[in-house]
Amino acid sequence: MSLEITEIFKLFEINEIDYCVLRNYDQFTEKEDIDILVNEKRKLKIIFSKLNFKKGAEYGNYLSINGNYRLDFKVGAIPYWGFSYSSSKELIKRKRRFGKIYVLSYEDELIHLLLHSILDKNCFSEIYKNKIELLIKKSDFSHVSSELKNKFGGLGKKLSDWLLAKDYRSLLSSRRKMFLKIFSIRGLIWLFCILSVRTAGNFFSR
Repeated sequence: MSLEITEIFKLFEINEIDYCVLRNYDQFTEKEDIDILVNEKRKLKIIFSKLNFKKGAEYGNYLSINGNYRLDFKVGAIPYWGFSYSSSKELIKRKRRFGKIYVLSYEDELIHLLLHSILDKNCFSEIYKNKIELLIKKSDFSHVSSELKNKFGGLGKKLSDWLLAKDYRSLLSSRRKMFLKIFSIRGLIWLFCILSVRTAGNFFSR
């Protein structure tokens, strides 16, 4: 791990910034983005003022250290097309130590790599396949299965079964159904918000 990257995470701890690195933390390279989950932005300004950060013009959420490493801060949740299965507070509460940094728990990392591969990438790289299979062995899979069922219902049960069977083709084939599930959930939330606003408006107009 480079001295610059080590310095950043040391500053995180000194300034009591809760965080965890999402993936690809085994060995950071200048060509890879470093995705970091944080609870809120306010304390990050302390880090930005102490290091030579530059905002990437092509990516609104990216910051770079001396033009080399690109850091992508996820604030409050990990978004998958507007969907998140858990808040940053819950994920960070369950974090684990990896060398000098904090990363997701085995269970959360497994779910994250699953959703990231299906929803964001629409493919499972060989690196992620190997990582997923290692995480299945290390994690409490009953917790993973329960989380997937809670978020995706009957489809979540199938996702669990396909994960254990290493059936990546079936997992990818579920992408459309997962999107439908996600957008239906978002639709219900919007409907609830609209009805709440209308109800409040009717109350105050009386």
